[in-house]
Amino acid sequence: MEGAREAITEFFRSTSFFITFLEVSDDALPLLQLVKRKNPRLPVVMIDADTDLHRRHELLHAGADLYLTKPSAARLRPDIAEDELNLFAEELALFADRAFAQWEDNVGMDSLAARKFYEEGQREHLDRGFRLLKQLASTILRLTAQYLDRGVVFVVHENEFAGVGGFGVTGDDEPMDARAQKLRIPRDTSSVLSDVIESGEMHRGKLRRTPANEDLVQRLGGPVPTEVVAMPIMQGDRTIGILYGDNAEHRAPIDDMTGLEIFLSQAGNAFGVAVEN
Repeated sequence: MEGAREAITEFFRSTSFFITFLEVSDDALPLLQLVKRKNPRLPVVMIDADTDLHRRHELLHAGADLYLTKPSAARLRPDIAEDELNLFAEELALFADRAFAQWEDNVGMDSLAARKFYEEGQREHLDRGFRLLKQLASTILRLTAQYLDRGVVFVVHENEFAGVGGFGVTGDDEPMDARAQKLRIPRDTSSVLSDVIESGEMHRGKLRRTPANEDLVQRLGGPVPTEVVAMPIMQGDRTIGILYGDNAEHRAPIDDMTGLEIFLSQAGNAFGVAVEN
């Protein structure tokens, strides 16, 4: 599959329109995801040796445009083998003809239009990924509101923690969700977020007095909490997000968080997919 990956990458560089035909294997799904991450409008056809409805559902959900089962020599009757193979080939050709015709009608053949096609596809992919991330963050925050006065979901990037959404008091008219989306905390500073990354475990209790922690509380606004919680959102053994919460509004002791911990452990894979997209 390395040759296929190199060919796909070369097509990307040239901003060409192309159709990817992939035989279903262990390497096929990553290649499908590679194409759809770059441009979800580029067609991908998955060809399976045997019909598998669960696999079909997974591949179509991942973005495949067509799922076909190729004729099997073991199942073909000699008297109809040629017709079966011809029908299969015609179906592939029909899909390709329609896809290229649609490309020519909607985009055209000049290089400027092709570049715009890629730019719009990439923007569409990023917008869809961000919407999915926001939906997951909103679900996490709705449950968090049953335990804490306010909360913020952060995505872990290479150099920083980026706020995705939040709820709770801010001390002014600006909603916490809007304020949270502007939060950027450097990873190389000593903060409750970096503590979670280093330990891989939940922090619950007092907030250490460090410049980064004080800056975080100040930028959240409102009263200073007496207790905080920072919980990792894990995908496998990687921390891909962090849920921060505190008791800033009522300053009551934070209750048991087991239910929220269980939910976050189950949400990690979906959160990871949204982050990667």
